[in-house]
Amino acid sequence: MRQTVVLGLTVLILILSYFLLNFFVFSILFVVLGSSGVAIAFIKINDQPLYKVIASFFGYFVKPRKYLWERKENDSGIPKKPKSSSRKEEMAALDTKQITESDIKNLAEFLDR
Repeated sequence: MRQTVVLGLTVLILILSYFLLNFFVFSILFVVLGSSGVAIAFIKINDQPLYKVIASFFGYFVKPRKYLWERKENDSGIPKKPKSSSRKEEMAALDTKQITESDIKNLAEFLDR
């Protein structure tokens, strides 16, 4: 039914333009409007009619979009804060550890396997 309505309106507009416009403008309109009418009536993209795809395309640019960012929270509902004291302790522990020559040799032997 919808295909018949689309093709009927296309033909009606083309007939009116034939009588109202000169032949050059009519021929351009015939090619553009005729191919558009046939495409809208018969082409489907992902099992969706072409007019729905076109409406979704323009609706994407017209409708407002909402961007949401979800913040990680602990059980009490308060956002987590990084623990700076534990980070400082970790850095201090890394600075005091000494790597010996035997550690490097053991690592090299392990990687060569």
